[in-house]
Amino acid sequence: MYGASVDSHHAQRVWGEQLELTFPLLGDLDRNVMTAYEVKMDEWGPYHGVSRRALFIIDRDRKLVYQDIVTERGKIPDIDAALAKLKEMAGE
Repeated sequence: MYGASVDSHHAQRVWGEQLELTFPLLGDLDRNVMTAYEVKMDEWGPYHGVSRRALFIIDRDRKLVYQDIVTERGKIPDIDAALAKLKEMAGE
């Protein structure tokens, strides 16, 4: 499992520590990942080139098997639904 963000590695480190994440956070400073997954927003208020909040599950065969892209401001992806998908994939 990995996370990706356009934030600096310093911000990612603090965020990962605060959330007690046990997986690596990858940088997307060039915005290639968000563009490839079609979650890049050209404008969001005063910000430019930022990502929608999104959660993707990609299986071992590199196939996209789950996605939740949030379009409403202030919302986050449905973590419970993603965990249910992971459990389903694990045969639980």
